[in-house]
Amino acid sequence: MVKLRTALKNKINNIFSAHGINLSKESLASEKGLKAVLETQIDLLVDLEVKILVEQIQALNRIITQLCAED
Repeated sequence: MVKLRTALKNKINNIFSAHGINLSKESLASEKGLKAVLETQIDLLVDLEVKILVEQIQALNRIITQLCAED
């Protein structure tokens, strides 16, 4: 789960880098940072892809939190 989440964060970082926007790795670690990424307007299709990636990261965050709470 953690590896998948990291891969999704890297994909978002690569998308932004391709459009000349540099993100710090920490910016994708918090809910606030993920919301800021969603507010950045690039292109309609890119925005949709980023929205889907952020939703997947948020879902993985919830799953990881639940798994850690069960230990």
